[in-house]
Amino acid sequence: MKLPPTIVVWTIIFALLSTGCQENQQPRWYIPDSAAKANAVTGKGDLYGHYVCRDFIELAGARKSVRQVRTRPIFLEIVFKPEYGDSVLLITGYENFFALWKQRTNDWIEIKNVLPNRDVLLFTHEGYREISLTDTLKGREGGRQVHNWVFTKTVNEYPAKGGNKPTMIYGWVNKEMIVGNYTLPGNPENVIFEASGTITGWNAYNNYEICMGGSCFRLMDSPMDIITLSGNDSTDNYGLVIGPDSLHFYTLAGEKGGRDSSRQLKEKAWAMRRNNN
Repeated sequence: MKLPPTIVVWTIIFALLSTGCQENQQPRWYIPDSAAKANAVTGKGDLYGHYVCRDFIELAGARKSVRQVRTRPIFLEIVFKPEYGDSVLLITGYENFFALWKQRTNDWIEIKNVLPNRDVLLFTHEGYREISLTDTLKGREGGRQVHNWVFTKTVNEYPAKGGNKPTMIYGWVNKEMIVGNYTLPGNPENVIFEASGTITGWNAYNNYEICMGGSCFRLMDSPMDIITLSGNDSTDNYGLVIGPDSLHFYTLAGEKGGRDSSRQLKEKAWAMRRNNN
């Protein structure tokens, strides 16, 4: 289902979440109590694990872009772990934060204060293989539109680190968008992008992270994806365009000024060709 952009809603959400937790600080909404016992889960299997938003992954893969997924759920990944006690970790693509969760019925889990004074209900499918979230968003014309998001349980298939906690959504998005073997003119080896966010065969860089939202979106006016490339000597941001069989990286010009500190594209830095063999 395609829904119109929800710029106003996500501006509010980003403003709320951007004040969230940083490393070594308390989470935004709820402090995990390691001594607390998580609510008992009975009858339908093990709840604990990482649940990634399958719809978001499929949309990003189909469009070969995160930024072009205009409508997205409140969070992209839900993480239940025994050590989190009665807290659940929510991966948003902006700031990640903890929230209090309770088993409301055998089929429903309630997450408290996802946004101020807003609780969220999750429907748990049999065996806890999937979790569904029904989200009500404000449409372009001011009306209310309902979107159903499906989160699939994943166990260490594509681990990657996004923010300051282990997460799976980055690895899944990497797999759908960029993972592969590429030829870079002038580079003696093939360049391989792994789902985990590592790069092999490229002397300049050995890690990457595709921007999922937040402040890195404001690095550029153009609705183009941003990728961060890291090596032994530097960490650099580039504009990224993914073609059917190619990658194109663009350098960013200096600060334009203004509150959002946005940048403009400068020039194409590299183009890589995907090897299909």
